[in-house]
Amino acid sequence: MPEQKISRPIRVTFDTNTLERAVRPERFPKDPHQAQYQKVRAALQAGTINGFMCETIVTCEGIQKVDRPETYGSMTLSSKQEHRQGESGEDIIHLTLTPEMPKLKPLHKEMKLMVRAALNLRFRMLGVPRIGGMKIDDPDGEIYVQEVPNSAEQAARLDRQFEAIRAIEERGVGIAQVKSLADKFAKRAGVHEPWFKSLERATDIHERNAVSRAVAEWADGDAIGAHIGYGIEYFCTEDAGKSAGGASIMDAGNRAWLKERFGIKFLSLKELDELLNRQ
Repeated sequence: MPEQKISRPIRVTFDTNTLERAVRPERFPKDPHQAQYQKVRAALQAGTINGFMCETIVTCEGIQKVDRPETYGSMTLSSKQEHRQGESGEDIIHLTLTPEMPKLKPLHKEMKLMVRAALNLRFRMLGVPRIGGMKIDDPDGEIYVQEVPNSAEQAARLDRQFEAIRAIEERGVGIAQVKSLADKFAKRAGVHEPWFKSLERATDIHERNAVSRAVAEWADGDAIGAHIGYGIEYFCTEDAGKSAGGASIMDAGNRAWLKERFGIKFLSLKELDELLNRQ
């Protein structure tokens, strides 16, 4: 990475495989890179790093791997319509879709502790605007990045985010993989249903594992899209896309594409530590 001096906080999105080591390094006492993790956490505490995490860490990857087929298969969407009149007398209909997951289990204890540790270090969540997507309750505005609703800034952020998410899906990675699996299962069963319900039709351990990996890939793709939308500076990951079992948004080819098209800057915890050493 080119030499540069840090004169302001650096904004970093952390993904699942780097977040825990950054915010709870004490959980890795025998890791040879423990000193790097401690330095990153100290920088977060001092405000040298402003940390961000995508909500999909909780809403997608927070569902235990073994439970993902049934949890998504149980999902339904309830709708609520609100009618109001606009300033020019036009009728405006506001439709809210709320996901319900009867088989959703409580968040794992360690996931709760990791997220709480991150929030205590002033991390903020990046939202993902998907129809019917789950959200984390934030009544006091202490979890998500705060925006002025319906502002020009929010509209621009959403435009960037939608563009990135669409482009990722068009490359057959991100959410495209879990949708492809769902389509395969639905065709085999001869049914037409919302794609997420078909995930429960996985028939053996191999298909169940494929669903689990595809949900993780979905989370990665949406995290990248959110990172681009919110204009965060660096994306900290050590995911090389190998666990996806095929193409992945994190593989070398797609990383190069993301860098060329969207200017995204990837770094590992080691590279983040080196960046801190230059301040």
